[in-house]
Amino acid sequence: VQGRVGAVAAAYADRDAAAADDVWRRDQEVDDGYHGAFRECLTYMMEDPRTIGAYTQLLQVAKNIERMGDHCANVASSIHYLVEGAYIDDARPKGEDTAFTVVDPPPGS
Repeated sequence: VQGRVGAVAAAYADRDAAAADDVWRRDQEVDDGYHGAFRECLTYMMEDPRTIGAYTQLLQVAKNIERMGDHCANVASSIHYLVEGAYIDDARPKGEDTAFTVVDPPPGS
């Protein structure tokens, strides 16, 4: 995400729609990283409930980093409009949303 902040700032300074579009298209990578971290933290919390507090804090950090990636994608979309005079036609690529994934309960519960 730190690289995306720099890339989107450079795209704005250079009025480079192609560079902005690249940041916009790659947002799914950040989403996928967040969802992987979410699943991993959840696994550790389930294995040892004493870690819930620490992993909850870590999840909040990860979510805020993911939101910064979303903001980069939004700025990139605005740069595209600024340079090209038209909105990006496609829907922004998004990763899976772990928070809304329905999972079957374990047997016997």
